[in-house]
Amino acid sequence: MTKSQNTINCPKCGEEIDVQDILYHQVDNELKKKYQDDLAKEIEAFETKSAELDDKQKSIEAREKKQEEEIEKLVADKVKTREALLKKKLKSEADEEQADAIASLKDELDEKSSKIKELNKTTAELERTKREKDELEEKLKAEAEKELSSKLIIERQKIQKEENDKNELKLKELSKQLEDQKKLTEEMKRKQEQGSMQTQGEVQELGIEEWLTLNFPLDSIEEIKKGERGADCLQIVHTRSRQNCGSIYYESKRTKSFQPAWIEKFKSDIREKNADIGVLVTEVMPLTWSE
Repeated sequence: MTKSQNTINCPKCGEEIDVQDILYHQVDNELKKKYQDDLAKEIEAFETKSAELDDKQKSIEAREKKQEEEIEKLVADKVKTREALLKKKLKSEADEEQADAIASLKDELDEKSSKIKELNKTTAELERTKREKDELEEKLKAEAEKELSSKLIIERQKIQKEENDKNELKLKELSKQLEDQKKLTEEMKRKQEQGSMQTQGEVQELGIEEWLTLNFPLDSIEEIKKGERGADCLQIVHTRSRQNCGSIYYESKRTKSFQPAWIEKFKSDIREKNADIGVLVTEVMPLTWSE
């Protein structure tokens, strides 16, 4: 048998050894060892990488949890802010609705006050018509009785004197009633907490005119229109027979302080209207008084 070139004899036992086979096993063992070493390194690197990933995962989870907490806090803050804004908006809307309701009530009150004023004017006009009718009847009677005796004339003079005495008493009663009206005006002022000074002044003027109309139905109460020069109203005092026995000029002031210049202007207005008496209704009196 021919000996192969890839075999050698063992120097000890002389047995034939296949060199190629031995080299194959050596290379195979070396490769296996290298593969196992590389695999062990890769496993170690994988475990290290896995540990790092676990740490990163925990870190990410911690950040996510913190972010969630921050988001929840931010959402809660935004909800509180939105609730506060919503409450503020609702309060503003409620205030606007209340203001509209108050304005509506004021308009209704103004309308009713205007109707009452018109009603009082109509009543005064009816009374004035009645007085004119009475005056016409008195005139016809006077024409029919021109030839009455001097005794009747003396009796008329007596009646005239009695009427003058009544008028004097009436003026005294009027002064007392004006004092009561002043107290009533002061009471009205305490009850009126809202409204401008101009509106309150107009209410006071209206109150004076209505009070005079109701308490002196035989007299003429003439309103001084807004914008016209002069005071507030003029009272023409009549007897029961429609005889003019004088006039009273009224001026009302609703201010916090008394102005001395009012006096001279009021005197000028009295002279201009040819009134007999002037009555100035005011909440405050001057510290000193001079004619």
